[in-house]
Amino acid sequence: MSIIRKIRKVGNSAMISLPPDTISEAGFKEGMDVVITSRPGHIDLDPAGMPDKRLADFTSRFTERYRKDLAELADS
Repeated sequence: MSIIRKIRKVGNSAMISLPPDTISEAGFKEGMDVVITSRPGHIDLDPAGMPDKRLADFTSRFTERYRKDLAELADS
């Protein structure tokens, strides 16, 4: 789902309001802690305490690719 929102100034901060349906669809709930990660042109929100999806994906690919080598290292 894509929506357009305006960035608003609130005190010394900036705010982007999100509709309840958008928050719910993403699996978030009111009062949840979130981790905010930014890079040029992007802001990502993830539930706090959850592993970083990019790190989890990398770890999964790495483990699959080197499964045999890792098993040999474990047996040494």
